[in-house]
Amino acid sequence: MTTGTPSRYKYLVIKNEDFDPAWPEESVHISIFDCAENPAPGNFDGRPLFHLIEYGPAALQYLKRQIRNINLSEELTDTGCKYFPVSLDPGRLFDGRVDLNRLCLVLKLANCNAAVRDVVGVAIDDEIGALIAEFSATSGSFTTLHYHY
Repeated sequence: MTTGTPSRYKYLVIKNEDFDPAWPEESVHISIFDCAENPAPGNFDGRPLFHLIEYGPAALQYLKRQIRNINLSEELTDTGCKYFPVSLDPGRLFDGRVDLNRLCLVLKLANCNAAVRDVVGVAIDDEIGALIAEFSATSGSFTTLHYHY
């Protein structure tokens, strides 16, 4: 591993600054934070990624690209690890409606090789596997976040 041990969680705060329905890279602001603990532990309600279905195809493709970029980063080289989405907190307007131009996404590290598991203490995660299977089997927009081990 070239740059140290990957963090257990990543917290992505994303805002479509120009409200562009195409979600172009130049008008979307993203901040990514490394976290040792789940930054949104209260966000699990049995279907933690449910609100993804409210976002359009361009937003989901943007998310897919960001997750792919994180998983291709030098930080994960030779670790066998990947980050998978486990929790979403959609942006909210003042009246409580979902703001489809903002979201916070939690990614969790999984599928690590033995050398990384020894350091990070992360095992192959059955919770992640179940989420991937559930959302991969769901028709519609969720299939854009389908991952393979």
